[in-house]
Amino acid sequence: MGPTRTTTTHPHRPRRSVLAVAFAPDGRLATGSVDKTVQVWDRQGRLLHTLTGHTDDVTAVAFDTEGRLATGSSDRTVRIWDRQGQLLHTLTGHAGSVMVVAFAPDGRLATGSVDKTVQVWDRQGRLLHTLTGHTGLVMAAAFDADGYLATGSIDMTARIWDRQGRLLHTLTDLTGGVTALEFAADGRLATSTDDGMVQLRFAIGDEADLTAYAESRISVILTPRQRNELGLPLDRRFP
Repeated sequence: MGPTRTTTTHPHRPRRSVLAVAFAPDGRLATGSVDKTVQVWDRQGRLLHTLTGHTDDVTAVAFDTEGRLATGSSDRTVRIWDRQGQLLHTLTGHAGSVMVVAFAPDGRLATGSVDKTVQVWDRQGRLLHTLTGHTGLVMAAAFDADGYLATGSIDMTARIWDRQGRLLHTLTDLTGGVTALEFAADGRLATSTDDGMVQLRFAIGDEADLTAYAESRISVILTPRQRNELGLPLDRRFP
């Protein structure tokens, strides 16, 4: 492991400065901040670009497999940038702050918002689908290798959608608002909720699921109160 590097260019606001980070396949890092900018860094921690244009907090960032960058903001827009930091598209479909952006392997982009919707866009920035059904703000979105989309909301559900934007499943056995989710390479879906629980499910459509308190290899750091409620040592982590 190489030396640790710290980047400090964004103007500092205690506890609130940087809201989103994401790595590109080539090792570049994007950081989005309450200063309304996005900064892109190389593998050595050197600043490559400062991207401007958003008019409010930058709340979400994500790279696609080719190195394009999507940024979402409380200004209700999403911006797509090329590898050189040039603006390609500005997406303006949402009626609320954008909380999450996620690329599919084929270059489609999903954006989730405070307006309770998810929008799916093609590579040219054209709106393909507006996905409705969540009853709370959408905090999480992820595509699997086949292009299926999972979305998570503070409404305590996760939803699975096909490539045509049709709802396949609604997961309603979650124990809190969904704050993050991700597909594993083998198709399993991990969901994290705001009560500290992580659930790991088998392939889409499989009814069986494991929690991080059992055999899951997803690590969960529990608060002292949660560890005490489970009767665990105060320094216990999973797995």
